[in-house]
Amino acid sequence: MREMTIQKKINKIPGISWILMWFLTGLVIALMVLGMSMSGSHSLTNSLQFGEVRDIRDVANIPVAVGENNKNNVGYSESRGVGISLMGDGWKWNYLYLYIDSMDADSIQCKLTFQTDDGTVAYTMLAAMEKGMNRIALPGIKFSGILIEIEQPETCSLNIANVQVREKDKIEVSEKDILSAFTAFAIYSLISFALYVVVKRKKTNLYAPIEILQKVYIAVADAFLWVPKRFSARVRTRLRTLLLMFWMAYTMMAANYGFYQGIKYYKYNLVICLIIVFLIAILLIEKKLEQVLWKKQIVFCWFITSVLMCMSEFFFAKRFTMTGYAFLLLFGFLYLIWNNMEDQKIFLGDIMRALRGLLYLAVVYCLIFRTYHEIGGYAGPTWNPNVFAMFLTPVLIAELTELAKAVRRKEKGKILLLLLEISVCVVCNLLADSRIGLLTMGIGFVIFFLYLVRIHREKNAWKRVLVLFALLVVLIIPMYGALKWGFTNLPPNIGREVVYPSDDLKFSEDGVLLVQAAEEESIVEKIVYAPEVTKVLSKRNLYWTGYIREMNFLGHDFAPRIWGAKRTSHNGILASSYVYGVLIAVPYLFLYLNGIWESFRKMYHNSKGEMASFFVFGSMVVIFGFMMVENVERPFLATEWILLYLLLGILFPSEETGVCKKEVADGKIPSGLSHRTGV
Repeated sequence: MREMTIQKKINKIPGISWILMWFLTGLVIALMVLGMSMSGSHSLTNSLQFGEVRDIRDVANIPVAVGENNKNNVGYSESRGVGISLMGDGWKWNYLYLYIDSMDADSIQCKLTFQTDDGTVAYTMLAAMEKGMNRIALPGIKFSGILIEIEQPETCSLNIANVQVREKDKIEVSEKDILSAFTAFAIYSLISFALYVVVKRKKTNLYAPIEILQKVYIAVADAFLWVPKRFSARVRTRLRTLLLMFWMAYTMMAANYGFYQGIKYYKYNLVICLIIVFLIAILLIEKKLEQVLWKKQIVFCWFITSVLMCMSEFFFAKRFTMTGYAFLLLFGFLYLIWNNMEDQKIFLGDIMRALRGLLYLAVVYCLIFRTYHEIGGYAGPTWNPNVFAMFLTPVLIAELTELAKAVRRKEKGKILLLLLEISVCVVCNLLADSRIGLLTMGIGFVIFFLYLVRIHREKNAWKRVLVLFALLVVLIIPMYGALKWGFTNLPPNIGREVVYPSDDLKFSEDGVLLVQAAEEESIVEKIVYAPEVTKVLSKRNLYWTGYIREMNFLGHDFAPRIWGAKRTSHNGILASSYVYGVLIAVPYLFLYLNGIWESFRKMYHNSKGEMASFFVFGSMVVIFGFMMVENVERPFLATEWILLYLLLGILFPSEETGVCKKEVADGKIPSGLSHRTGV
């Protein structure tokens, strides 16, 4: 009875998600219109004309103290001055906002010196500052650094929480702006309702583009039906695994040596990756393809996202070009072939073997070439500790999936081997010292624990699961010492240490400067620029606000200039919205959410059977976590990107017991149409 109640609730979710998707799309449009109204913009390509804004990212949470009585203070300044760099090209700035969080004086008298890149003094002024937001008008001068010298009182201490310079003054929301946003949402609602009525009355087949794509895929695949005749299933499996390993290792090294970001090299990387995807696809062919029913929200989100990418590329050439076309033409091709396999878990096994094999290669490579340093997180075979963590966590999910299989089959030898591999993943993640890596690793273990308890329903099963985790902890302790010693000592002693041109050591974030103010901040500003938020997010909130200010409807080529350079967003939704226009935000987000939801349903219903569904769900969850705070949206580059866009395919087929049988009975689809359901 309880299972039936849960199932009824589950069945209601797809309908609710369509409504939510419709509402969020209207909300995004309304917010963009609000910003356009506030800034006086009428442009689809320069939609938010707030002027140039620069958040000073090196200022957050550091106390500043002057005077003899404050020498014991961490931020004691003998020069009575605080230097602030704008980190980039000079600009003609008109306003300085400085927020002082706390201060032991009623006010302070300061001398502000504004300097250019070469150290020339552009302008000096005196200012009185109080606790709170201090707004200082500037005469439109060009500068790239500020020196704040405290003249009075003789002894004081304060916390600077944030500093911002602006070309234009901050804009307040007016009733007219709010009315414009409501009008935009009302027009959007009327248009969408009218389209809904037309589609219903004329019985428009919205699924037709998917059917056409599938026919194209089938026509192309027919030319490669000789592949399964020429190569055995075992050979094709090995070739797919090797191709996946090569793809992940190749893109990792391309990023390490700077061959990925540059316009000069990307076209070659793109061709190589597209060839790999195509080869993997044709190596999945087992027989002549049939159409597979893909009437699910996740498919429509994938299709809409891909089409919007292609449309945006029509208006603006992209640094990472052809991504939308690759999704529609190549990944869709791979998905259909995969969905036509008799046992779709075989390809999941290929992916997991590739991840596990790459872990072995990565550890051996690091023991020879990559030295561990105590001063920052360990980047391993990658250029950045966070990137290393994003590689390790999906590997961990694959290892845990294999462990679940071994536990179910009571294969003691394999259980021990997998526990050793898992301990390696955990230790490397600990050495990487990435917050998001450690968090997603923890989430992966929690999901795995709950999953094991669920599939082993016999009495006291959770106790045996705890014993398994205890054994893992016992193995982690010596593994930590061994790997740390090996990574620290072997590469320099062997004499093969490798340093990448793009190496980016993650140093400690202790000692960033705190700023606050003299007029009241808005609620949004209090949340976004809160010192605690800035510290926890390692300044990612400043990247996010930089991206949001530059949003438009049609997209851009690559990334905005923040702190004088093109910088990535540390958020997949913002990255996609900036490059392809804000309308892509909702289908892109729901592509992830549907991936998590569909994989959860498969895992929930297959809890008594196959373990591969745990791999899909666990991967979707951790990749979503990475997407929210890291640069996952790097086409054809990172392991997590490759994994996400491969695994989506197994979630496309509609459920055999639901829509497929019903639509066959209603005569809406031919009875010969395949309706395989994957894992």
